[in-house]
Amino acid sequence: MIATGSAEAVSVNNIFPSTIVSDAFEAVTNGMHNPEAIDLLFGDESADPDWLNLIRAIQAFYRQDFEKMNSLISEIQPQSVPGRLQKVLYHMSGLKPADGELSTQEERLARRITEDSRFLTSAVSELRESMEYGEELFTETVSLLIKEIKKNSNAAASLALWAFRTSQDKGFDDEALADNILMLFGQAEGLRLIGLSLIESEPESALICFTRSLIKKLIDRSISREETAAYLEIIGALIQPCAGDDPVLIDISEMLTMLEAEIELLFALPRRSRLSSPADRISALTAALNCTPPPAPGTFESADASEAETAAADATPIAAVVTPAEESESHKPKKTRTPANEAVQLELF
Repeated sequence: MIATGSAEAVSVNNIFPSTIVSDAFEAVTNGMHNPEAIDLLFGDESADPDWLNLIRAIQAFYRQDFEKMNSLISEIQPQSVPGRLQKVLYHMSGLKPADGELSTQEERLARRITEDSRFLTSAVSELRESMEYGEELFTETVSLLIKEIKKNSNAAASLALWAFRTSQDKGFDDEALADNILMLFGQAEGLRLIGLSLIESEPESALICFTRSLIKKLIDRSISREETAAYLEIIGALIQPCAGDDPVLIDISEMLTMLEAEIELLFALPRRSRLSSPADRISALTAALNCTPPPAPGTFESADASEAETAAADATPIAAVVTPAEESESHKPKKTRTPANEAVQLELF
């Protein structure tokens, strides 16, 4: 997962047992209606019952059926991964006190969920109405709503992700919406959000977006070593389905030259000989980043990355709650519909 800057960012595959489960979880946590994903999970006879009960409980929360929600929560095994959200969900239902005090991360997650869900429900309803009058009004309404909640960065990001995907699903021209997202969120964050929206439908475009976003963050000195490693993991996975696309590989090779130089400069890595394959270059960068000890306090990296790491303390990706402590963590190229590798089906929760 490319988290909101946290050092505890992890791949979605470290949390969810399958893509079916992750898609269904996304459908009930991002405030957007996706009945196909839910039906697919509930029709899967091999699905883990703890995950089924968790997802049904979250559905009940958004429907304000707290009695059903608590009944479903009680069926979840506390030692399971979904069981790590039991206290948070009990706390939000208000019907049963949490078993013990919530941790700081759990409190922050509960607060984010309750604050974001109210706005998103109203915003999505308004956007669905605007769709009936065409893409121009839809794009304008999205931009106005994002501006309205810009101080709540998590809700704004969720709304932008949903709007961009919906624009594609409806066959709208997404260039205007992409420009607005870049203007509202800035180049680095805007490219990251657009990349997340394109991972499954256009991996080539997502690859370019994530690479440009990372370069911008490195140039701005607004990224930590851990977040850089998370970016490289996604970029490396996205390169695989693009292996046969020569124009994309040419573009990415040129960008990787700048990426390598910026990473070596910011994190004081020794300069290495340049490899020819983009996939090999990302692997070498990742290895160098993981193997080279961070500079001593007061040197280039710690001074420049400190703001990003401080900001990360305010972000609570759900991975930080459900993952065991020992594991914690705009011109687009041509469009294709080749699905990306499962390893890069990552999300903001």
